[in-house]
Parts: sequence; C-alpha cells; structure tokens
Amino acid sequence: MCAGRTLTAMDRDEQMVSEFIAGREVPEIAARYGVAEAYVDRVIEQASLKPARRSRDWSLNPLGNRLLYSVLIALVVNLATDTWFGWVVGAALLMLTSAIVTAGRNR
Repeated sequence: MCAGRTLTAMDRDEQMVSEFIAGREVPEIAARYGVAEAYVDRVIEQASLKPARRSRDWSLNPLGNRLLYSVLIALVVNLATDTWFGWVVGAALLMLTSAIVTAGRNR
C-alpha cells in the first residue's frame, strides 16, 4: 500500500476476496482487517455470485453479429463470383439465421 493512501471499502473487500482465494482462512482475514467474520463471509459470497464478465459474445444471438456475418459472407461471395449475387446470399442468410435464433428463443 502506498504511503498516505487509505483503503476504500471496495479496495478492502477486493483484497479480502483475493486473500481468501490465495488460501487464507476467514478468521485470519477478519482479524487482519478488523471486521467481523460474518462480514468477510458475506463479501466472499457476494464475490462468488457475481457473473464472470464475458469479453465478447461472438454467437449468432445478437442481431449485430448476424448482420456482420451476413455482410462479410456476401462480400466474399461477391468477390469470389465477381457478381452482385452475394448480396442475395447475405440477405437470405440473415433472414435464415434470424428465424432460427427467434425459433430457439420461443421454445
């Protein structure tokens, strides 16, 4: 800890969780920070309930992803065939994947 810097409640809670993950026992952590064991237990429980942050969703579920994939495939087909037919393929692919995703959500 830097000189002159006090721990905020969030910093302290994060340090408690990291110490628990590192293998320290709850009574030891509670004594170290001068808090009740029940508080340390609650902080650890809340940290374990937080969902892990997903960096990116590359699935077909978001409409933006389906649109992007359809446009990219359309461009590849256009370049490969040297025609505009790729846009038809891209539009059909977008409609098809959207119908599949919608049907999957409505189950």
